[in-house]
Amino acid sequence: IGRLEWLGLFDQEKKVEAATTLDAVCDLFLNNPKFWYEPGETDMICMHHTFIVEKADGKKEKITSTMVDYGIKNGDTSMSRLVSLPLAIHIRRILKGEAKETGVVRPVEAEIYNPILDEMEQKFNVKFHEVATPL
Repeated sequence: IGRLEWLGLFDQEKKVEAATTLDAVCDLFLNNPKFWYEPGETDMICMHHTFIVEKADGKKEKITSTMVDYGIKNGDTSMSRLVSLPLAIHIRRILKGEAKETGVVRPVEAEIYNPILDEMEQKFNVKFHEVATPL
């Protein structure tokens, strides 16, 4: 709570004119220098997933998948790149006729996520490192 107070999120003097709570939080972020990056400062995104998998033959294994990415100094943040680039890659695939899905789809099928992950690795050096351990 102390850090949220330090950021001014509970400030009773600052009045935010916003239609929604989300708009109010965005206003606080945009107008509060404590949220701004200093010159040369970057962000970092870490993702770590653990899966327990049972294969068709009954054998089990634990798979961990880890990715660490850093923002570009004085450039794009890691967060902005890791949110926008996968979407942009898939939109391009749709426009080129390479993606056959229609409507709103979640990227849980290999034919959707593999091309995105491949391009993220090849063009942007973003890669998940996987380790499989038999159980």
